[in-house]
Amino acid sequence: LASKNGDIGAQNKLQELKKLKN
Repeated sequence: LASKNGDIGAQNKLQELKKLKN
């Protein structure tokens, strides 16, 4: 579960970075 949560957090960060670029 911990690893899954970490992956989700990383994906959320990537999405946020994309939003900032756009």
